[in-house]
Parts: sequence; structure tokens; C-alpha cells
Amino acid sequence: MAIYTHLGSMEEVQHAVRVEGFARLAAVADAIPRSPDPVADLARVSDAYFSFGLGQPHLYRAMFIDRPVRDDDAGAAAFDRIADAVRRCIDAERLPGVEPTMVLMWAAQLWSMRHGIVTMVLSGALPEPQARLVLSDMTLRLLIGYGDDPAAARRSLDHALPAPGADR
Repeated sequence: MAIYTHLGSMEEVQHAVRVEGFARLAAVADAIPRSPDPVADLARVSDAYFSFGLGQPHLYRAMFIDRPVRDDDAGAAAFDRIADAVRRCIDAERLPGVEPTMVLMWAAQLWSMRHGIVTMVLSGALPEPQARLVLSDMTLRLLIGYGDDPAAARRSLDHALPAPGADR
């Protein structure tokens, strides 16, 4: 009853859990130190999203799977962390010739790619080691498609992330 006294209703509890989950996800991204390699940092932020989802499946469901009880922008700050990482790659000329309007599009592609794979792992449709291989390959192909040099993209990913299947 104390929760209902404080928050008022089940809908308010659900909303508070959702807001708290996104705040935690943004904090996880904020805790990743910046390196001189913005592509490696983008990979680390993306990997943190993946690991967060797998590590807190019930909270992840409340954030992403359950329908929000009201319109909000609870996920905006977490999404901004990915968009900022994409901007850093552009500013460092790792993704040359990019229109500024593409930043949000590419951040959404990276976000939704991770979301889909997390959901598949949580549902049991894809084992985690295989999911990490898929994410690594998809990330590499997107970065190359965005204009990064293939060898440089591979080096950044290899530097940023443990080899898929390695102990974490």
C-alpha cells in the first residue's frame, strides 16, 4: 500500500518504473569513458544497451515491451547517448559526408538493431553468443555503409568489444 500511497495508482507505478529504467540506461551509457576512437565508443555504448537489456530483463520489458501508460519521452535521454556517439563519429570524420539530418536516423537504426536482438535473446529465439556475433557483424556492416573505412571499423570494433563468445 505504501507504493500506492506515494504514487497513487498502478499506472503511476508502471510509469515510474519506465522512467527509472531509462534513467538507469542513460547512466550506464554515461559511465562509459570517452576514448580517442569515437567508433569504438559508439560500439561500447551499443554493447552497454545490449548488456543492460539482458542483465535486467524485467525492467527492460517495462521500458520497451509493455505499452506505456501515457505518452512520455522517458527514453529520449538514453537515445540521445547513441545519437551523440554517432555525432562524434561524424565530427571525427570517420563517417564522412554525412548530412546532419541522418544522425537521428542512424542512431535509430543502431538502437532498433540492438532492441530486436535483445528481444530475441530474452524470448529464447537466439542464444546470447550467437546474438553477439550477429550484432558485431551488423554493426560492422552499418559502419561501412555509413562511410567508415572497413579496416578502421574492424579495428575499432575489435578494440572496443571482447570477441563474441569470450567470457565477459
